[in-house]
Amino acid sequence: MGPYDTMKLAIAVTNAGGFGMVSHPEPGEEAVAHLISGEIKPEEAFESVKQELRETIETVKEEANGHLGLNFRVAPEQPEVPELLDMVIEMRNSDNELREKLIFLLTSAGDPSQVHLKKIKENGMLWFHNVPSAYHAQKAQKAGVDGLIATGYEAGGHVAYHPVHTMVLVPAVTEKASVPVLAGGGICDGKGLVATLSLGAVGIYMGTRFIVTEESDFSQRSKKAIVSSGERYEKVTATLVTEGSLPDQWFVDI
Repeated sequence: MGPYDTMKLAIAVTNAGGFGMVSHPEPGEEAVAHLISGEIKPEEAFESVKQELRETIETVKEEANGHLGLNFRVAPEQPEVPELLDMVIEMRNSDNELREKLIFLLTSAGDPSQVHLKKIKENGMLWFHNVPSAYHAQKAQKAGVDGLIATGYEAGGHVAYHPVHTMVLVPAVTEKASVPVLAGGGICDGKGLVATLSLGAVGIYMGTRFIVTEESDFSQRSKKAIVSSGERYEKVTATLVTEGSLPDQWFVDI
């Protein structure tokens, strides 16, 4: 659900008995503007991301009464990930309470075989990778992940090149997988959970439905669009692009 802040949502989900996930933060608007203009170097912009993530982790540690996870997008467009990962590992190693709570790291939108990602398991965290195909599932397993999230084409922010839908993807992945598989994409209730369990998944991964919650920092217009949607979006658009907590005038139809 990144790059928007999911701190409050992660805390609420964990305290309600689920497993809250903290999203990978982006540089603040001011830092992005300075990056584009060339006024600062990428390393300087990373500092704002590291500080935001550090503060978020400290808050969820204090307010969440259970386990939590963290998501990193590991595409080449995210060169700050090695630094963020080292920071998270250092924080866990120096804080027993945090080490007990922050036990899970999900990587997505990039190559799971990157060398620095091996530090996740080496430092005692569970490592899952988000995959849009059976091919990518096999690649992630070869990289050594503890589990997979099979994310179908219905998912918001999907990373697939081809429209392989969740109920097709999940059995294709579970038949090949030797590690636990969670299902994501278009699942919003108990019926979806039961369906994916019958296809071999061990649980579900939900995002979009949680956008409309009080704890979500997405814009009210984004929330309204989800609540009022039907089988077909009223303007019958190919893509609906939203801008999280930014002002409503940033809401764009394509």
